[in-house]
Amino acid sequence: LKVRGGKQLRVMGASMGVCRTCNLGSTCTDRRAIQRDFDYSGKHLERNTSRKIGEQQPVSRSGATTKTLSEVIETDSQSSTPSGGSEVAIDRDILQVRKQTLSTEEDAQQHVPEYSKCDRDESSSATPVAPITPPVPSVTLEESEQGDRYALPIELQRRPPESKSPTLDAEDREIAAQIKEMFGAKIAQCSLHKLCFEQRFIIGYKTIKNKKKRWQQISADLNYYFEMHTKYDLENIIQTHSTTQELQAWPQFIYGQDKYGHPVMYDLIASSDCAQIKQYFLNHKNKASFGESAFLHVLRFLRKLDNYKVQNSVKYGQRIYQHVQIMDVQKFGFDHLKGDNRKITQAVIGSITRMYPEAVSKIYVINASSAFRKLWSVIEKFLDKATRKKVVVLGSDYLQSLLQDIDSKMIPPCYGGHGAWTVNYGSVPCDYPIDVYHGLD
Repeated sequence: LKVRGGKQLRVMGASMGVCRTCNLGSTCTDRRAIQRDFDYSGKHLERNTSRKIGEQQPVSRSGATTKTLSEVIETDSQSSTPSGGSEVAIDRDILQVRKQTLSTEEDAQQHVPEYSKCDRDESSSATPVAPITPPVPSVTLEESEQGDRYALPIELQRRPPESKSPTLDAEDREIAAQIKEMFGAKIAQCSLHKLCFEQRFIIGYKTIKNKKKRWQQISADLNYYFEMHTKYDLENIIQTHSTTQELQAWPQFIYGQDKYGHPVMYDLIASSDCAQIKQYFLNHKNKASFGESAFLHVLRFLRKLDNYKVQNSVKYGQRIYQHVQIMDVQKFGFDHLKGDNRKITQAVIGSITRMYPEAVSKIYVINASSAFRKLWSVIEKFLDKATRKKVVVLGSDYLQSLLQDIDSKMIPPCYGGHGAWTVNYGSVPCDYPIDVYHGLD
């Protein structure tokens, strides 16, 4: 018997489940992450993956039920009906993901490994380096907060701003009609309506006041998106893997979510080793392939992030298409702004900005030195007002600012929080209760 939170959990050694992230079962490299699906009474639980859309979900220990998909759609149709045709009919298919419902609160209670590489990367077996440990004070969990540390919230504390249907003027509606006419078939084919794709481009380019220029920019960037979609096969990119060296050179990981249900991603490119960036992303003799592996690395990661958003949209019955980005610049140096390192970073970030408008709800730049702050004061002048409002630059005392929107249990210990999961570069933690390999499929 293993005791956790004052209750007994019966673990039968012969009844092995599968790793929630990699689904490799007994062949998983992390034996400690093997899931044992038993509730506190010792009775075997049915896996949620076997449930079908529309089936009644089980009642959680707190008495709350998870809405079925049909209930979510019905609720959505009553709450977001456009009045007078003044709003875009946001596609309710955002909620129709594969026939795989999310885990219940009880399903998320499982043993947490100290660390292992559980993501489906079979290209190498080296263990990723530990993330940078910032010199910050920790916070103390209240006794009432220490239970259920292995589960995500059943209900959101705050409603996501993007879940509200936007009020669109005549120009917005005209552009929406043009997008539907020119790109509607491609958007539906790629299931991008699940992430309110059209709405994001309409809202994201609203700062361009000239109607003609605005449409030219939107159409150009939509064409660019589908060009990249084809070039890098975004439908199947998640089946490919970044090497361990690439994961170390450009560290990114998903960990927890904020109070609005936005997944939180950490990007350490500004603290990366420039020599490793050059070695693993820029060491190509063919100029035509310059930075190709970097694009694959980042787009592969963003696909997982999109799948997370789609699953949370279903779980909470809200439109969620944004995420929180935390940029650690603790080891930032001017070498990051020189030569090929600057070129590849500019190219990737520039492309992502064009392909994913309105995808970020907030950006925290943490561990910023005085030199970086001076540099940022110059850079921010070239950003539009909407983007500047999303960026918060903080020093090593960032934790209290993060806690305003993110619970301590949703922040990894290496950044001062009390998260129970172990960081896994390139994906969510191995034992995380979200399957980032499904959502847009």
